[in-house]
Amino acid sequence: MLYPLKVNKKILSPFLLLFFLGLNILGETALPEVSLEGDPFLKEFNEASDSLRLVGIYSPTCGHCLSACADLQQFLEEHPEAKVRVFLLWSPFMGFDTQVTARRSTRYLTDSRVTHLWDVWRFGSRRLAMLFDIPLLEAWDLYAAFAPGVKWEGECPEPSFWLQARELKKGIPYSPAELETQLEKWLD
Repeated sequence: MLYPLKVNKKILSPFLLLFFLGLNILGETALPEVSLEGDPFLKEFNEASDSLRLVGIYSPTCGHCLSACADLQQFLEEHPEAKVRVFLLWSPFMGFDTQVTARRSTRYLTDSRVTHLWDVWRFGSRRLAMLFDIPLLEAWDLYAAFAPGVKWEGECPEPSFWLQARELKKGIPYSPAELETQLEKWLD
């Protein structure tokens, strides 16, 4: 016979609440949050319009997402002069996705050309889902690349290419080799 574990709920409940909500209890710097209208992401995206911009939409607790970030980190290390800016929009797609887990996941992509943002309202995935005509809950685990000179004003502009790992019938299926192939086209 199994006996229920007796736990002091007055102590445990606040602890679990802090843990699952991801409140900043360790004094770590919070990631900038993307608003419903896309600020500050859109401002920074447009300010970097002299470069290729790669936008990643990822869950901070998805193993494949973190692997794709490590793949991009390796590419950036191998191409330190590449004129590319990366915007990682970490969003809550899985059960334990919080700003705390997103901050921890930034360790997989540390290049100075990368900006990490917490997209709690899923601004990026909502806009890309509409553009690609895919379900909102499938618009993540992807990279979308925007050519130099392209600005995002109003509706999302058409990307030069996009890679996805959601087994969709649209977009280029993601692989580290395909990421490298697509990015190298822009290095000239």
